[in-house]
Amino acid sequence: MGLEISMATGRLDDAAAIDRLLAGMPGAEALRPRLAPGRRDWLEHYDAPSLTARYLVADGVGFTCFVVGGVALADARRIAVQTRGLKDWSARGFHGAVEQALGIPIVSTR
Repeated sequence: MGLEISMATGRLDDAAAIDRLLAGMPGAEALRPRLAPGRRDWLEHYDAPSLTARYLVADGVGFTCFVVGGVALADARRIAVQTRGLKDWSARGFHGAVEQALGIPIVSTR
């Protein structure tokens, strides 16, 4: 099984977008206060049972979250190192960071 990467974006003042982002996410209620208008934040979270890593950035106005499924913890950590200072949180920018972290090409289905 290969990596599966999905992306979610929204505004920090859009409660419905934040609710959709947090739905089913482990530790969601602890994360909610970090998704406030005006707050800048970056975080990563790894869920071992589902082999899923989440990388989220908030710039004070909006948020972008990438979910990477089918990833081992060591690979998730390598991705985290590449995304910690990432400036381009578009799909293209994130895929580039994953390619650099893992040394594999990411093929987009879009």
